[in-house]
Amino acid sequence: MKKFYFVFLVFITFQNFLFAQVLNLGTLFDFVIFTSNGAVSNVGISTLTGHVGADIGAISGFETSNVSGLFYNEDVITEQAKIDLNIFYNQLSFIASTNSAHIPVFGNEEVLSPGVYLINAAGSLAGNLILDGEGDSSAVFLLKFDGAFTTSAGAAVVLMNSATACNVYWLVEGAISMAASTKMKGTMVSNNGAVTMASGGDLEGRLYSTTGAISIDQIVATKSTDCIFASIIPLPVDLLFFKASCGDDFITLNWSTASENNSNFFSVERSKNGVDWFIVGNVFASGNSAKINNYSLVDYMRFFGISYYRLRQTDFNGMIRNFSPISIENCFCSDTDLSIFPNPGKSNFKIDFTGNKDEIVMVFVFDIQGENIFSSAGFISDINLENVNDGIYFLHMVFETKRLTRKFIVSN
Repeated sequence: MKKFYFVFLVFITFQNFLFAQVLNLGTLFDFVIFTSNGAVSNVGISTLTGHVGADIGAISGFETSNVSGLFYNEDVITEQAKIDLNIFYNQLSFIASTNSAHIPVFGNEEVLSPGVYLINAAGSLAGNLILDGEGDSSAVFLLKFDGAFTTSAGAAVVLMNSATACNVYWLVEGAISMAASTKMKGTMVSNNGAVTMASGGDLEGRLYSTTGAISIDQIVATKSTDCIFASIIPLPVDLLFFKASCGDDFITLNWSTASENNSNFFSVERSKNGVDWFIVGNVFASGNSAKINNYSLVDYMRFFGISYYRLRQTDFNGMIRNFSPISIENCFCSDTDLSIFPNPGKSNFKIDFTGNKDEIVMVFVFDIQGENIFSSAGFISDINLENVNDGIYFLHMVFETKRLTRKFIVSN
């Protein structure tokens, strides 16, 4: 029988990426408030646009608030967001300053030009700080403080001449304390510090903490959804293409680079919805190269229907870039020879296979992140998973020439 391979191919014109890498929030993009370790609390009626999350710590006080988003607390989503926040923090930390002579106090009708401002101490904002984009919508403002950051009551950040909140960043090595009626713009990251925004606060951007509680009081916070993040980090890789193609019972991911500089490894990630990403595997990069390099990775844990894939590149300094995701669908027809039940189930599952059981080489169970949690040589009709967490899992039945996969859910 003639086989057809469906390919979704994205060619990236690398001329546009020769100069710089885009800052990437990963899963954090959808969070207006997130802390990796600390409680998130609210007083009064706040209006938020975006998700609210805490990987470790309770979320409370939002019963009467208006939240256009979801709450995530100590789950796989917050685990990934914690990883992405650490990556994002490192990205900001590694960016060299263009101005280290500014005094610690900002504002008082000051007009600031685009750049990376480093304050080797705690800093503050009083009155109005005007960020002048000078007619460039990609103009970047990064303010880095080696100590805490505070605002006075009524302090405000004002954007002018095409400056956008998408390209304003605040990196604070300590607590962030914003007084009543503060009007802020941009993404704010506190490293090892608490974040507070008092009554009447208004934020166009995001509030994050690597380790610290986040407390708000009757604020309005809106994350921008139409951001095209500006480029300010040297790009280590010129990507020619990233594509996905169907095999018999797997998906092959292929990509090529025109050149590489200080490139450590690539990661391929998979998603069912284009929002929640899980790693498929890593492939070592070429380090430094001025020639075309070809790479590939096989994914046996593909989804039925549509699957999204994203390529992530990490250099030797820990800097990370996510390339645009691709999608592939309708690769596989359902095979009725294999089933697992009950589905969803608690801990004991039955495997029903109507084909030749003598042809089965191995049976595996993987979690949604690709970790092997069970294996058996040859066919097995019963699986006990009483020690695993609730969630999505994949049963893989391996033959000499093919592999069958079934998704099932553990729900206690």
